[in-house]
Amino acid sequence: MTKWYTTGEMIDRLKVGEVAQDEDGRKVKRFEDGSIRIMSDGENYSDSLLRLTGFEIKRKWRIFPNVDFRNDNKALWIGANSFEYITWENSNNLFEYEHPFVLPTRVIRYPERIRTKEDMLDALEYGVWYEVKYEPIKGDTHWRRG
Repeated sequence: MTKWYTTGEMIDRLKVGEVAQDEDGRKVKRFEDGSIRIMSDGENYSDSLLRLTGFEIKRKWRIFPNVDFRNDNKALWIGANSFEYITWENSNNLFEYEHPFVLPTRVIRYPERIRTKEDMLDALEYGVWYEVKYEPIKGDTHWRRG
């Protein structure tokens, strides 16, 4: 879960392209011109700017990293015999999941871009297989928001 910020902190920290969400689920985004606009319909941002009223100043906000979830990449999946193989279109990596394990158990590296299920089958046959081992990370994590 991301940290909650006051309205002033959110305005100071929100970078171009990032989205912030308030306690009521309303989202805003900072644009190239520096404006912070309110999401109008769950996907698009209106021309309505965030206005600082007494009510707005008291809100708490979470900031989400600059990630565009509306891209054209497609997930590709093959499953059989308690194994699932998952990748995304144009990737070189294929991830194997063995039930009931919820993290990938192996990664298959393929030199070609995987675009179809047929490419996935080729990767399974001709790719380089890597075994994945997991150990809990103690102490501080390595990922930090900038």
